[in-house]
Amino acid sequence: MLMTLFDDEQIYKAFENDIKQETAKEVARNKAIFMIQKGKIDIDEIAEYFPELSEEDRKEIESQVLQQV
Repeated sequence: MLMTLFDDEQIYKAFENDIKQETAKEVARNKAIFMIQKGKIDIDEIAEYFPELSEEDRKEIESQVLQQV
């Protein structure tokens, strides 16, 4: 019984951490898009200013920004 509760708590904490990371990543994506649209940074500078974003994220942002032009 105690082991089950411990495992459930660990699962809950891991899930909570995943949500926090995804939220932070989404905020970074939105900020990067906003800054590119305002001309504050270039697409090539995303990695420098938003290191939490992966190469795949950067490619998706580039695609999204280019579609809006």
